[in-house]
Amino acid sequence: AGLSESELRQLEEYGLLASDKEVYDGEDLVAARAAREFFAFGVEARHLRMYRQFADREATFFEQIVTPLSRRRTPDAEEQASQSVHELLALSRRMREAMLRSSLRDLL
Repeated sequence: AGLSESELRQLEEYGLLASDKEVYDGEDLVAARAAREFFAFGVEARHLRMYRQFADREATFFEQIVTPLSRRRTPDAEEQASQSVHELLALSRRMREAMLRSSLRDLL
C-alpha cells in the first residue's frame, strides 16, 4: 500500500486495520491505500478513526435489519440475507455521498 511502518502501526492503533492479523486482506489493502492518500493531504491516522466508528455503527444497523432474514427457516434465507446486505451497502453509499455533497455544497 506504500505505507511506512509507522503509518501502518498508526492505522492499527486507531482501529483502521486489525493489529491481530498476520496477513491483511483485500479490504485492508483498500483502506490502507485510501489512508495513504489522506496522509498526502496532511491528515493523520487519528483523524481517520471516525471512518471505523461510522462503519461499525452502520454494520450494527445492517445486522439489525438482516438478522431476522437470515434466521428464517427457508432454504434461501442466507442468500436473501446476503443479497440484502449488498443492496443496503449500495443504498448507504448513495445516501452518504448525497449527504456529504449537500454539506459541502458551498465548496463544490
